[in-house]
Amino acid sequence: MWFVYLSWSFAYLWSKAELLVQKEKIEELHAKAEVQRMELQLIRFQLDPHFLFNSLNGIAAEIPAHPKIASHMVDELATYLKYSLDHRNELVTPLCVELDAIASYLKIQKARFGSKLQTRITTPSNTRKILVPSFILQPIVENAFKYGDAKSSARLTLHITARAKADHLTLQVKNSGKLSSPQKGSGLGLEAVRRRLAVRYPHRHSFTLTEDKGYVVATLDLEGKPCSV
Repeated sequence: MWFVYLSWSFAYLWSKAELLVQKEKIEELHAKAEVQRMELQLIRFQLDPHFLFNSLNGIAAEIPAHPKIASHMVDELATYLKYSLDHRNELVTPLCVELDAIASYLKIQKARFGSKLQTRITTPSNTRKILVPSFILQPIVENAFKYGDAKSSARLTLHITARAKADHLTLQVKNSGKLSSPQKGSGLGLEAVRRRLAVRYPHRHSFTLTEDKGYVVATLDLEGKPCSV
C-alpha cells in the first residue's frame, strides 16, 4: 500500500510540475508574441512619418513652379493616408491589398515626375490572395525613388512582379539606378523590412539587393504563411 501511495504521490507531483512548466512556457510565448506585436506596430509608426516627410518635401518642391501638380499630389497623398489609417491595425494582409497601397503611392510620385516615371506591376491571379506583412513593399519602393535615377534627368523605370511556386512567394522590385552604399541596408526602411521578415517568416525567407545591367533588384522570397503574433 505504501508503494502504491508513494507512486500515486510521485505521479501527482510530477504531473503538477509538468503543468506548471507548460503554463510557464505558454505565458512566455504570449509575452514574446506581445513584444513582437508591439515591435511591428512601432516599425509601422516609424515608417509612416518617414513616408509622410518625404512626400511633403516632394510636394513643397513642386509648389513654386508647378502648383497644379502639387495640388494633385496633395489629393493623392490624402487618399493614401486614408488608406493607411483604414488598415493601420492589419499587420497581415492579402497581396492585392498591399499592391493597392503601392499603386496609391505611385500615383503620388507619378504626379511629381510625370512622363519621366514609368511603372509596371505584374501579379498573376494566383498570387493576389496570398497573405503578406502589410506595407512590406512600401519602404523598398520608396528606396527606389530615394536612391534611383529620380534625382537625375534620366527616366526612372520601376517594375514590381510577384510569382508563386510550390509554397514560395517571390516578390521583386526592380528600378533603374545603381546600388549605392546606403541601399545596402543601413536605412530605417530596409532595416524594418528585415526585422519584420525575421518575425513573420523565421528561417523561411530571404531578402537580397543586387545590381543587374543598370537596375537595382530587391527580391523577397517568402516560404509558407506569415506567422500570427
